[in-house]
Amino acid sequence: MKLTRYLLMLPLLACTATDTWQSFAVDKRLTVELPAQATALNLAQVLPAGQVPTRTQTWVARASEGLCVVMRIPFVNAEVIRQGDTTQHRLFYDSVVKGTLADENQTHLLKRTSFQIAGGIGIEIKYTALDARTGHRRVRYMRSLILDSIGYNLIFRPANLSDSLGLVDHAQRRRFFNSITINP
Repeated sequence: MKLTRYLLMLPLLACTATDTWQSFAVDKRLTVELPAQATALNLAQVLPAGQVPTRTQTWVARASEGLCVVMRIPFVNAEVIRQGDTTQHRLFYDSVVKGTLADENQTHLLKRTSFQIAGGIGIEIKYTALDARTGHRRVRYMRSLILDSIGYNLIFRPANLSDSLGLVDHAQRRRFFNSITINP
């Protein structure tokens, strides 16, 4: 009887011990789930002067599965891109992909797909980049979406340095990417 009671308790204990994901409100419009508490990153201290738009906000959450990065990028001219404006969305997403591939070291785009969300359509890219620490190619992932005059990038960098195919930590990445909630 004690063994049965113990076995029934295991799933509850496992959930509370390993499920530390928490909701993070990026702003009034967007919320995501992160595997750890988000830490604001001051990009001005990390990158060369003038390389980062001053209004960009970035948060990171490190977990054993990988690094989750959330970026909030207000448009400089504050122009609103309406939900149905596919031309402006396409131009924005093309510039996001081009910028991501230009910023990373020896990158190659592997896949670009779109996804539907309450605020409209976003894109997800899978690409490889040369890891500065190991010298090997690593798979990286990013989701990008636009809400009015704000661009959002969610980046997942797997912690497993030997995973050159992007097969490890798939569940954690999907949870992060699929947790996007748009508030009206």
